[in-house]
Amino acid sequence: MTLIDETTSDDFDLAAYKDQYTEKLTQLIEAKVNGQEIVEAPSLEAPSVINLMDALKASVQKAQDSSSAKPAAAASRKKAAPKKAAAKKESVAKTKKALAEELASPGKRKKAMKRKTKTG
Repeated sequence: MTLIDETTSDDFDLAAYKDQYTEKLTQLIEAKVNGQEIVEAPSLEAPSVINLMDALKASVQKAQDSSSAKPAAAASRKKAAPKKAAAKKESVAKTKKALAEELASPGKRKKAMKRKTKTG
């Protein structure tokens, strides 16, 4: 036998279960028929609803305010980047110049060609 067969009962007794919804609805109908006033139960706290567009606008405004408060720092960072690029270009130019000088002299030409083919 399988586990399902062992745990499943062949007899289903509907009387073992109580329909609470129907009972409460019947009580409300009887109360109204008898002339009693039916008062709705107080609801719990209403969930807070957030307007997403307002939240997005506030977030964008906050980001703009914080970025406009620090324009000098951003400007100095932007100026630092070209210096690094210029230094790199200068280094590459020196390397190319040194390689060209080595290629110009006949004795160093073979060594330079071997190094050039190894590096790329």
